Amino acid sequence: MRARVRFSLKALLAAMALLAIGLGVWISYANYKLHMLTALRKEGAIVIIRDRTPKALQSIGVKQLSPFCSVPTIEFYVTPRGSDALIGNSDKPMSKADAQEYLLAKEAEARTYGATDVQLVVIDSFDSEWMKFAIQHSMSAIGDSKQRYSARLKANQESGANINP
Repeated sequence: MRARVRFSLKALLAAMALLAIGLGVWISYANYKLHMLTALRKEGAIVIIRDRTPKALQSIGVKQLSPFCSVPTIEFYVTPRGSDALIGNSDKPMSKADAQEYLLAKEAEARTYGATDVQLVVIDSFDSEWMKFAIQHSMSAIGDSKQRYSARLKANQESGANINP
Protein backbone atom coordinates (compact mmCIF):
# COMPACT_ATOMS: atom_id res chain seq x y z
CA MET A 1 0.00 0.00 0.00
CA ARG A 2 1.41 3.35 -1.07
CA ALA A 3 1.67 6.15 1.43
CA ARG A 4 -0.10 9.36 0.53
CA VAL A 5 1.92 12.51 0.54
CA ARG A 6 0.47 14.97 2.99
CA PHE A 7 1.25 18.58 3.58
CA SER A 8 -0.35 21.28 5.60
CA LEU A 9 -1.93 24.48 4.46
CA LYS A 10 0.92 26.33 6.19
CA ALA A 11 3.49 24.46 4.11
CA LEU A 12 1.56 25.24 0.91
CA LEU A 13 1.36 28.94 1.80
CA ALA A 14 5.06 29.03 2.71
CA ALA A 15 5.99 27.39 -0.62
CA MET A 16 3.80 29.84 -2.55
CA ALA A 17 5.35 32.79 -0.69
CA LEU A 18 8.87 31.57 -1.49
CA LEU A 19 7.93 31.11 -5.14
CA ALA A 20 6.45 34.62 -5.30
CA ILE A 21 9.53 36.14 -3.66
CA GLY A 22 11.83 34.28 -6.06
CA LEU A 23 9.87 35.44 -9.11
CA GLY A 24 9.81 39.00 -7.77
CA VAL A 25 13.60 39.03 -7.33
CA TRP A 26 14.09 37.58 -10.82
CA ILE A 27 11.84 40.20 -12.44
CA SER A 28 13.39 43.01 -10.41
CA TYR A 29 16.94 42.02 -11.39
CA ALA A 30 15.95 41.69 -15.05
CA ASN A 31 14.41 45.19 -14.94
CA TYR A 32 17.58 46.54 -13.31
CA LYS A 33 19.77 45.06 -16.07
CA LEU A 34 17.54 46.50 -18.80
CA HIS A 35 17.51 49.91 -17.10
CA MET A 36 21.32 49.97 -16.84
CA LEU A 37 21.72 49.03 -20.50
CA THR A 38 19.18 51.50 -21.82
CA ALA A 39 20.94 54.23 -19.82
CA LEU A 40 23.78 53.83 -22.34
CA ARG A 41 21.48 55.42 -24.95
CA LYS A 42 21.95 58.79 -23.24
CA GLU A 43 25.65 58.47 -24.05
CA GLY A 44 25.00 57.86 -27.74
CA ALA A 45 24.99 54.07 -27.82
CA ILE A 46 22.32 52.14 -29.67
CA VAL A 47 20.77 49.41 -27.54
CA ILE A 48 18.86 46.69 -29.36
CA ILE A 49 16.49 44.74 -27.13
CA ARG A 50 14.65 41.72 -28.41
CA ASP A 51 11.44 40.81 -26.64
CA ARG A 52 11.10 37.08 -26.21
CA THR A 53 7.93 37.14 -24.14
CA PRO A 54 6.09 33.88 -24.94
CA LYS A 55 3.22 34.20 -27.43
CA ALA A 56 0.79 32.78 -24.86
CA LEU A 57 1.52 35.69 -22.52
CA GLN A 58 1.36 38.20 -25.38
CA SER A 59 -2.06 36.86 -26.37
CA ILE A 60 -3.45 37.73 -22.92
CA GLY A 61 -2.09 41.26 -23.06
CA VAL A 62 1.42 40.99 -21.57
CA LYS A 63 3.39 43.19 -23.95
CA GLN A 64 6.90 42.84 -22.60
CA LEU A 65 8.02 40.82 -19.62
CA SER A 66 11.57 41.82 -18.81
CA PRO A 67 12.94 38.42 -17.76
CA PHE A 68 12.22 37.24 -21.30
CA CYS A 69 13.92 40.21 -22.96
CA SER A 70 17.44 39.89 -24.18
CA VAL A 71 19.94 42.54 -25.16
CA PRO A 72 22.11 40.87 -27.74
CA THR A 73 23.56 44.03 -29.28
CA ILE A 74 25.05 47.29 -28.07
CA GLU A 75 26.52 49.63 -30.68
CA PHE A 76 29.11 52.20 -29.61
CA TYR A 77 30.00 54.93 -32.07
CA VAL A 78 33.32 56.70 -32.49
CA THR A 79 34.23 59.47 -34.92
CA PRO A 80 38.03 59.62 -35.39
CA ARG A 81 39.52 63.13 -35.60
CA GLY A 82 43.25 62.61 -36.02
CA SER A 83 44.72 62.03 -32.55
CA ASP A 84 41.31 62.75 -30.98
CA ALA A 85 37.90 61.12 -31.22
CA LEU A 86 34.24 61.87 -30.60
CA ILE A 87 32.25 59.22 -28.73
CA GLY A 88 28.57 58.68 -29.54
CA ASN A 89 26.65 61.86 -30.18
CA SER A 90 29.06 64.03 -28.18
CA ASP A 91 30.67 67.10 -29.73
CA LYS A 92 33.44 67.13 -27.14
CA PRO A 93 36.67 65.59 -28.47
CA MET A 94 38.81 63.39 -26.26
CA SER A 95 42.21 61.88 -26.87
CA LYS A 96 42.28 58.55 -28.67
CA ALA A 97 43.71 56.83 -25.57
CA ASP A 98 40.99 58.28 -23.31
CA ALA A 99 38.30 57.37 -25.82
CA GLN A 100 39.55 53.79 -26.03
CA GLU A 101 39.70 53.49 -22.24
CA TYR A 102 36.16 54.88 -21.98
CA LEU A 103 34.86 52.47 -24.62
CA LEU A 104 36.48 49.49 -22.90
CA ALA A 105 34.81 50.44 -19.61
CA LYS A 106 31.41 50.78 -21.32
CA GLU A 107 31.92 47.52 -23.21
CA ALA A 108 32.65 45.67 -19.94
CA GLU A 109 29.58 47.27 -18.35
CA ALA A 110 27.37 46.24 -21.27
CA ARG A 111 28.58 42.64 -21.11
CA THR A 112 28.04 42.57 -17.34
CA TYR A 113 24.39 43.47 -17.86
CA GLY A 114 23.74 40.87 -20.56
CA ALA A 115 24.85 42.24 -23.93
CA THR A 116 26.12 39.36 -26.03
CA ASP A 117 27.41 41.38 -28.98
CA VAL A 118 29.21 44.69 -28.66
CA GLN A 119 29.85 46.57 -31.89
CA LEU A 120 32.16 49.50 -32.47
CA VAL A 121 30.92 51.61 -35.35
CA VAL A 122 33.50 53.98 -36.84
CA ILE A 123 31.75 56.99 -38.35
CA ASP A 124 32.72 58.74 -41.58
CA SER A 125 36.10 57.10 -41.98
CA PHE A 126 37.83 53.79 -42.30
CA ASP A 127 40.40 54.09 -39.54
CA SER A 128 42.43 50.88 -39.38
CA GLU A 129 43.65 51.66 -35.84
CA TRP A 130 40.07 51.75 -34.53
CA MET A 131 39.21 48.60 -36.46
CA LYS A 132 42.20 46.80 -34.88
CA PHE A 133 41.20 48.12 -31.45
CA ALA A 134 37.70 46.68 -31.86
CA ILE A 135 38.94 43.30 -33.00
CA GLN A 136 41.55 43.08 -30.21
CA HIS A 137 38.81 43.63 -27.63
CA SER A 138 36.24 41.18 -29.06
CA MET A 139 34.00 43.81 -30.61
CA SER A 140 32.59 43.76 -34.10
CA ALA A 141 33.98 46.62 -36.20
CA ILE A 142 31.72 48.42 -38.68
CA GLY A 143 31.93 51.63 -40.70
CA ASP A 144 28.92 53.96 -41.03
CA SER A 145 27.92 57.51 -41.89
CA LYS A 146 27.05 60.25 -39.38
CA GLN A 147 23.66 60.78 -41.03
CA ARG A 148 22.65 57.12 -40.74
CA TYR A 149 23.92 56.96 -37.15
CA SER A 150 21.90 60.04 -36.16
CA ALA A 151 18.73 58.59 -37.71
CA ARG A 152 19.24 55.20 -36.02
CA LEU A 153 19.98 56.79 -32.63
CA LYS A 154 16.85 58.94 -32.83
CA ALA A 155 14.69 55.95 -33.77
CA ASN A 156 16.26 53.87 -30.99
CA GLN A 157 15.62 56.52 -28.35
CA GLU A 158 12.03 57.12 -29.47
CA SER A 159 11.21 53.41 -29.54
CA GLY A 160 12.42 52.80 -26.00
CA ALA A 161 15.30 50.76 -27.46
CA ASN A 162 13.01 47.99 -28.65
CA ILE A 163 14.00 47.63 -32.26
CA ASN A 164 15.22 44.87 -34.46
CA PRO A 165 17.84 45.87 -37.00
